[in-house]
Amino acid sequence: MGKLATDLAGKLVGESLQDHARQSGTVDRFLDELEAKAEAAR
Repeated sequence: MGKLATDLAGKLVGESLQDHARQSGTVDRFLDELEAKAEAAR
């Protein structure tokens, strides 16, 4: 789980976060990916 969080955080940091809409979309995608990968690991 730690490596997964690190990998996804790297994607998040790598994206431009210049405006609020882009920030929200990036965070939503990050959380969706994290949830999907956590469920797949069960």
